[in-house]
Amino acid sequence: MLDAAMIATGLATKEATVELALRNLVERHRRNNAIADLAGIGWDGELEEIRCDQPDGRR
Repeated sequence: MLDAAMIATGLATKEATVELALRNLVERHRRNNAIADLAGIGWDGELEEIRCDQPDGRR
């Protein structure tokens, strides 16, 4: 699997490949936690009103 990852990433060393994989794993975990933290916050507002409020008439 490590050889396949090295080919896929184009990285020359196993160390660099593992480091990239770990960085990606940690970043994905942080993003998932950030999304989970937003759950239940809710939003109050009227989307159509906001869309129609554009000064140049754009939607």
